Amino acid sequence: MAYDILKRKVKRKKYRTVEEFMADMNLMFNNAKGYNTDDSVIYKHATALQVEAGRLYDIEKAKSDDIFADEDGKIPMPNGILHNGELYKVGDWIHLQNPNDLTKPVPAQIYRTYKASNGQSMVNVCWYYRPEQTVHRFDKHFYPNEVVKTGRYRDHHIEEVEGKCFIMFFTRYFKGRPRDLSEGQEIYVCEARYNEAKHEFNKIKTWASCLPDEVRDRDYAMDLYDHPRKLKKFPSPIAYLLKDDQKETDDLPKVQWGADGAPPKIGAVHKRPRGEKDSPPPEPTPPPAPKPPTPQSRPMTSQPLYHGLPVQQQQQPGPRPVGRPPLASYHTSQSQQYAHASVPSPAPSRPTSAMQHSSYHTPQTPQPQAATLPRPTAPTYQQPTAPSIPPNPTTYGTRPSSTQGSYRDPPPIEVYTLPDQANLSIPFEIREQYQHDEYGRVLFFTAPPVAVETTAGVRSHSIRYLAEKARRQVSQAQKRKARDENLHSQARQAKTARLETQIRNAEELQGVKRKALFALEQQLRESAVVELDDEHLGRWSEAQGLAVEMERLMEERGVRREEARRVRLSGTGVFGDDRDNRVV
Repeated sequence: MAYDILKRKVKRKKYRTVEEFMADMNLMFNNAKGYNTDDSVIYKHATALQVEAGRLYDIEKAKSDDIFADEDGKIPMPNGILHNGELYKVGDWIHLQNPNDLTKPVPAQIYRTYKASNGQSMVNVCWYYRPEQTVHRFDKHFYPNEVVKTGRYRDHHIEEVEGKCFIMFFTRYFKGRPRDLSEGQEIYVCEARYNEAKHEFNKIKTWASCLPDEVRDRDYAMDLYDHPRKLKKFPSPIAYLLKDDQKETDDLPKVQWGADGAPPKIGAVHKRPRGEKDSPPPEPTPPPAPKPPTPQSRPMTSQPLYHGLPVQQQQQPGPRPVGRPPLASYHTSQSQQYAHASVPSPAPSRPTSAMQHSSYHTPQTPQPQAATLPRPTAPTYQQPTAPSIPPNPTTYGTRPSSTQGSYRDPPPIEVYTLPDQANLSIPFEIREQYQHDEYGRVLFFTAPPVAVETTAGVRSHSIRYLAEKARRQVSQAQKRKARDENLHSQARQAKTARLETQIRNAEELQGVKRKALFALEQQLRESAVVELDDEHLGRWSEAQGLAVEMERLMEERGVRREEARRVRLSGTGVFGDDRDNRVV
């Protein structure tokens, strides 16, 4: 433990309590005293500083929390802020409300949590912009869900926080996704910083420099892919804002601001020269090389068409000697057929329309020469026996017009969905009432449907009738409910009365039984006193004495029987089994 380590941990706010800081301080002082003698200067200084640190610790612990507030009355909350059942602390990525567009919340990262002087919980965050909120060249490309780090640090109420999100550095975005994220949590990718003053993008070299000091040395678990994925960059979402009259010498355009305390409503694009730090746009995927046209088969003759000339010279479409003007009709068909066979395939980067125009106009260059020269009367090569290459002007002559006519602009977007965060903010029961895709996202249409069933001929009731019918149904339902409740109440009262009657009858019956028994006992007592005399009473007394004596005798016999059954192992007595019962 050393002093520079203490400073680094304090700067990065690693100490959660003063006791943790004092533990490291005492460790440093004890190390200094343990590795030096008692009479050394270092030992004496360490002892004095340790005593002073203890005195300052007692002073700081005696202070109240309000003293630690800054000049604005902000009291730090290092343990975070609990909002809507979620704990927000320093380093968390969050979504803030965007007054300009509720479907596109502002991605941000928390740098500080504190309590304001009025008692409200606040967060200090760093904003991240979306590509459509920046100013860039029209040909710049971005990753899907890409954001850029800005230099805007703003204070927001905790009520402005919509939820959590996550922003990954582009070097890890291809390898996997963070583990244990909640369902529907948006994940962004960041590659560059954005300078709003100069409208420049600077590629981030160290991701830790973009994070708060408290979380720079922390890492998060990831679910890695089987192999790194290749992501494609897409053109700017606001490239359509480029005007036809924009030039490279124009000034940088301005963004459109909306509500106060919110990011730009929409950015802008320009055509200025690319800077040193601007990366060129990605190379387009090369299309497959077009197949060269297959020449039509023709019969080969043993005699050459032009006597005295080799076949290679006959196939060349170049200009001929002046003394031998070519036949106009034959030259046209032959040049059209062989010009395409001899021209090599163009490079993929060249547009197809330019290739077709050049192949179409090249063989027609010698035609004016053939028209101006005098035509011979009867040359031997003017009338071939069989036209081996018949003229076919429609084979390649109509290509330029067909290519230009087949070009179509990309169709406009007709159906779109909201981002996952905005879609999940809609209650589930409302989403189920509308059309949605297989993932449950509500579908939004930019235009009304074209083919709609007409319901003009269908007869229907008037709105007044339907309203009166609905009111009547509601009234009947209320009356039916009141009647059912009344019947249920009457049945409950009748049941209660019946139970009370049964209980009362049972009590009366028990009372009658008790009275009857009492009367019977009274009658028996009176009859016994009158009818029984002394003789009967003597007999009853004698019988009672006999019964008592009989009971006493039975008890004595039982005691003797138990004693006889017991076995005595001591004394000189003789067991009952030792006597021979056979001896008379």
